[in-house]
Amino acid sequence: MTWSRYAAGATEVVTAETLCCGEARTISRPVGVAHAVPAPTSSGTGNAVCGERVTLVGGLDWQMVWGVTRCPRCRQLAGG
Repeated sequence: MTWSRYAAGATEVVTAETLCCGEARTISRPVGVAHAVPAPTSSGTGNAVCGERVTLVGGLDWQMVWGVTRCPRCRQLAGG
């Protein structure tokens, strides 16, 4: 679930396990370039605002993307 108008997507998404509060949790992160996908979206694939077909990053809001490059066209259209 996202709190802004856009969810995060990428052409490649990796899933990793991490420890949080003493519990193992699975997180998904974009690899390469992150794209903004209009919310609400279901999991799976979607079209980014730039037109690229991407895989959604489970519950990650576009405003919370860090550690990867954001698509310049998506930044222009969606902000961030």
